Amino acid sequence: MHKKLRMKFSFIAFAVTCLIGMSPAAAFEMVGSGGAKVVIEIPEGFSHVFSSTDPLELYEFVPSGEDVGNWSEMITVMRIPGTYLDANGALKDFGSIKLLAYVETCTNALMNPVVENGTINGQVSISTSFGCITKEAVRSMPNVDVRPFEFLSVTYVQGKEHVYEVQRAVHFDTLTAATLPDALAHNASNLEYSRRALSTCCGD
Repeated sequence: MHKKLRMKFSFIAFAVTCLIGMSPAAAFEMVGSGGAKVVIEIPEGFSHVFSSTDPLELYEFVPSGEDVGNWSEMITVMRIPGTYLDANGALKDFGSIKLLAYVETCTNALMNPVVENGTINGQVSISTSFGCITKEAVRSMPNVDVRPFEFLSVTYVQGKEHVYEVQRAVHFDTLTAATLPDALAHNASNLEYSRRALSTCCGD
């Protein structure tokens, strides 16, 4: 399997206390300096495999038995310090930034790009979902018609002092016309998960 894209954005690191359940099914809890908690349910069968607070506070989970270099699905949780509301009260740029970042790695137009503004638990949110064949996959397999394909679903919520992000990516070794409907349904479910995972957000 080719090395899959792991999107990162460089923001100022913010040190926090973070309790991570290491079992396949666990609640991921982030505790801010004021003691407020955000609890994100990690689906059964996923394990925590990576953490970083430099340059960005980031935590990754993949199905048990997989790792950050070889995964079928990945959940990424991030907390970004700051307030990013524009003059109209919407989250600045996050949806378009994620789309543009993926455009740089994709071979052509993104599949079913979605950017939706809304609220979660009374907090301003934005959700983004799309899919693509990566340029890396084309380089590694230039003579095949069916290549690895990735779908990404991500939701951001603006808290008092941070933006919280839950991202869920799914990787398919092959994607055909016959399997596309199931893949799209899977991605829609992942988008709903990214919203639901932030339902306790954000009293920081």
